[in-house]
Amino acid sequence: ALVRDALAAGVAITLDAEESWRLELQLLVLDRLLAALAGTDAIDQTRPLLGLAVQAYQHRAPEVIDEVARLARLHGRVLAVRLVKGAYWDSEIKRAQELGLPGFPVFTLKSHTDLSYLACAQALLTHPAWLRPQFATHNATTVAAVMQLAARQGLRPSQIEWQRLHGMGEALWREILADPEVTRDGGPTLRIYAPVGSHRDLLAYLVRRLLENGANASFIHQLADPAVALDALLSSPLLSGPEPRSVRLPAGLYGEGRANARGLDLNHQAHRRALGTAWAATSAAQAEPVRPLQPTEASCLMHTLNQGAERWGRRSLDDRCAILERCAERLEHELESWAADLVAEAFKTWPDAVAEVRETIDYARYYARQAREWLAPRPLPGPTGESNEWRLRPRGVWVCIAPWNFPLAIFGGQLMASLASGNAVAAKPAPQTPRIAARWVALLHELGVPADALACAPGGAEIGEALVGHPACAGVAFTGSVATARRIQQVLASREDGPLIPLIAETGGINALIADSSALPEQLIDSVLVSAFGSAGQRCSALRLLCVHSAMAHELELLLEGALQTLVLGPASAWSTDVG
Repeated sequence: ALVRDALAAGVAITLDAEESWRLELQLLVLDRLLAALAGTDAIDQTRPLLGLAVQAYQHRAPEVIDEVARLARLHGRVLAVRLVKGAYWDSEIKRAQELGLPGFPVFTLKSHTDLSYLACAQALLTHPAWLRPQFATHNATTVAAVMQLAARQGLRPSQIEWQRLHGMGEALWREILADPEVTRDGGPTLRIYAPVGSHRDLLAYLVRRLLENGANASFIHQLADPAVALDALLSSPLLSGPEPRSVRLPAGLYGEGRANARGLDLNHQAHRRALGTAWAATSAAQAEPVRPLQPTEASCLMHTLNQGAERWGRRSLDDRCAILERCAERLEHELESWAADLVAEAFKTWPDAVAEVRETIDYARYYARQAREWLAPRPLPGPTGESNEWRLRPRGVWVCIAPWNFPLAIFGGQLMASLASGNAVAAKPAPQTPRIAARWVALLHELGVPADALACAPGGAEIGEALVGHPACAGVAFTGSVATARRIQQVLASREDGPLIPLIAETGGINALIADSSALPEQLIDSVLVSAFGSAGQRCSALRLLCVHSAMAHELELLLEGALQTLVLGPASAWSTDVG
């Protein structure tokens, strides 16, 4: 109704382009709008008042233009297409790196974006019957090139609309509009964009403009730089020299020593289908129940591990690290299957499940690299004729007790660190997630860890007590409550003979977020939702206490109330579920 009323009043409506993962939504909204407006007699369907923005820095930009032209023909309505270069480059790069995607959705070099803009301009100009191009740019070279492309298509200057931001490009357009060749037949349409609203409402928009036009490679920035020669400023992007490649691909985020774990973009249908296939296989499989260990069996298990610990400790450091690296490769190859298991047994939502598998892959590679760096023998300085060497030796059998909220990442991280350092491990998973633990231990056995160096010990608190209290226990890694950690500490401290037993305990607490009056409410709300309700709030780092400045407290409460109402509670396997 809003769009219909606006078009009837002669007010232009443009569906703005934002992040790349919202592109399909933008096109879907346009398609449904066009269908809803079909047959509206009160509106002149030949007037290009409705349209959308297309970002040239996206790899898919030319295909988007073709799709918009198809929708225009399908619905019989001329559409305006506002061609921009794009203003979300930083967040696009960061997101792709964090998610471990195969590549970037946007060009990483300015010259490539400039070339893409011209290619998109050419594509727009080839659909004059259905698309009304609107070129938004402050780049004089781009303006000149597009004008030449339009002339080759036989289009008059009056058939093209140009756009600039208020306060920018004034000198450029003053010179252009003074040219008689440009202004003949009425000249081009120049639309000036001016943001309207309060400082708080416009701050995010203004920051994006600063990032876009303040970049060292931007035309506006270089125009004001006396060190940039005129020829260099006006050079064609097709003839530009090599640019420094300072952006690492997502796989190389951590440098050459450690690869970033492969990830999935859950907004991409192909990736969703792969997870759906894995979910179907997991749902159809009849998983064997994992038999809990009996307290009477704990002593035998610890005795077996104590015997195998010495043999495992003698395995070379390279062998132990290589097993962890092969484990990372298998996890990466089977990412979808492991994620489906996490959804099925731990009731993780799909984003949380994928993130946990990737975290486990990172653990495997990280511990392998750290072990090679820190556990290898090192020569020590000494007097002439004397050889001194610093060596680390395994302690024996470590008991690793993991929680249910991260049944793969924490469980796997604990025991991989112990194995890499040459220790045997009694790995006790949470009673709620024994199948994931059993599969993980079986994988390590398959890849070369002996059964007498690693054993899965499923069961309840009584199993943990039996393992920790056994004389062969040489160390404990625990993640859970403060009360349980204190009980473990007391058991270990009560030993009257032998060395002190180390305890590595990660426990929960009251995590606070403090925001002052300068915080952007929208960004703050996003952070609050992720921290407090990600993984259904079942994280030791989850937000528990939000402290905000009194000047923004009321507004923030309203925003938070509205944001909470949008969260979807439901089955973890449903794509729409936010809190499983």
